[in-house]
Amino acid sequence: MEKSEAHIFAAELGLKIPQLDLHEKYPEEAEAEVKGFILENYNFDKEMIRIIYGVGTGKMKEVVLGVLEQVEIKNIFDTLEVKSGSCVIVFK
Repeated sequence: MEKSEAHIFAAELGLKIPQLDLHEKYPEEAEAEVKGFILENYNFDKEMIRIIYGVGTGKMKEVVLGVLEQVEIKNIFDTLEVKSGSCVIVFK
């Protein structure tokens, strides 16, 4: 098992990692919050984070994945695991 796979497995088991829960947020305000959350945790040398966007209509998932496609964000993570309603990001 690779390091990134082990991290994702640990996250699925409930390991305490930083989480951003976007329930009760509007998609318009989520982009800045997601980007800030990712950069803050990367700068504090966290190994991985989880972003919970829920299942709903899929709009929040679109916002989160759009942020993750931005070049400055895409270059700082090694692995992205998208599950139903959330994603886990393992930093480089």
